[in-house]
Amino acid sequence: MITEEQAAKVWNQLVFTTDLRVAAGEADLVIEAVLETMELKTNIFKELDEITEPHTILATNTSTMSPTKIAAQTNRSGVLYVSVEG
Repeated sequence: MITEEQAAKVWNQLVFTTDLRVAAGEADLVIEAVLETMELKTNIFKELDEITEPHTILATNTSTMSPTKIAAQTNRSGVLYVSVEG
């Protein structure tokens, strides 16, 4: 259990943005969680590949699409698949 003070401290460190470069540009790990549309996912991964550092891990939580096909849109060796079950 965390205190209200601890929760407030963490909350105040969050940055909300719709700018992908601001959101992911300096990240070490990016987990994509958009609609299950291959065109949308591949476009996002192409952009992420351009704006993130080579060491940045790109991950997808797709439940219906091939992570390999998504990864093929980048110049990286692979994409991590993350399964989030409710």
